Amino acid sequence: MAHLLLSSAVNRNSQGSTDHEESDITTDVESHDGAQLATLTVPTPTLFHKVKDQRSILALLVSDSRIFAGTQCGDILVWSLETFDLLSNKHAHRGSVLCLCLSADKKLLFSSAGDAIVNVYVLL
Repeated sequence: MAHLLLSSAVNRNSQGSTDHEESDITTDVESHDGAQLATLTVPTPTLFHKVKDQRSILALLVSDSRIFAGTQCGDILVWSLETFDLLSNKHAHRGSVLCLCLSADKKLLFSSAGDAIVNVYVLL
């Protein structure tokens, strides 16, 4: 069983409010009998950019050039991975988009949703 421990440091800024700084993530790895096998420490990733939408995003897929997101209201959003501009907003399903998958040749996008439909799109 692996236990994940996330610690955070709290700093007070000049206005007296608190700032939370994320620190390294430490994971203790244990065997089935409870003996500790290893402790791994991994640096916390630095936030590079945010893409945001008003709708809840339930599925995410990243290709070589695009970010695909499936929303709770059945839409598929597409952003450029280079510029983070919104390229497309397609109403794809009557239910929440739960899964997005790219074909091995990266020419087809598959989406599935709570409406029991699998859609297949040709990517240009």
